[in-house]
Amino acid sequence: MERTVVTIDGLAGSGKSSLAKGLAIKLGFELLNSGLLYRALALLCAEVSEVDAVRKIKENREFLLSPSGDLYSEDTAKKASVLAAMPKVRELLLPIQRASFPGRSIVAEGRDMGSVVFPDAKVKVFVEVPVSERALRRGVSEVVLEERDKRDKEREAAPAIIPDGAIIFDNTGGSLEYKIEELYQLVRGRL
Repeated sequence: MERTVVTIDGLAGSGKSSLAKGLAIKLGFELLNSGLLYRALALLCAEVSEVDAVRKIKENREFLLSPSGDLYSEDTAKKASVLAAMPKVRELLLPIQRASFPGRSIVAEGRDMGSVVFPDAKVKVFVEVPVSERALRRGVSEVVLEERDKRDKEREAAPAIIPDGAIIFDNTGGSLEYKIEELYQLVRGRL
C-alpha cells in the first residue's frame, strides 16, 4: 500500500495539534507532531545555541521521537521557537521527520509540514484562527503570540506559510469533535 501523507499547518494556538490527533485517529493514520521534536530539543539544550542543539540532535535521536518532561511550558515553547529558526537545526530534523513511521500513512502537523517537510503530501491543510482567540486558548497575551507569529513567519529557514494547494480551515466556533468531523469530511473528499 502506498504511504499517504496529510499535513496540518498553522500558527501557535490554532488547534492544529488537537485537530491532527483527532484526524489521525479517524483516518487510522500515525501522527507526527513536529512541534514536539522542537520542544524535546528545547528541554535537552542547556543553552539556546545552534552548536548545543546540533550536538543534542546527534546524541538524542530516540528521546526526540519519544520525549518526556515539561513539553508544554511557555518557556519550552519560547526556546523551541528560537531553535526552530536555526537553519542547521531544521536541516538535521528534516530527515528524522520524513523517515518517521516508515511505510505507514501519517498526519503530519506543524508550521512547515506542507511547504517543506512533505511538499508532495496528498492533502495539505492550513488552520486559521484569529490571534485574539489563539491567545485565549494559550492563556497568554496577544503580544506574546504576535511576537511568536512574527518569528515563525519571518524566519530564514522554512517560514510558516500557507502551503501551495492547501485547504484553508477555519478552526473557530463549534466543539472540537465537530471541527474534527468537519476536517475529516474535507480531507476524505480529497483522498
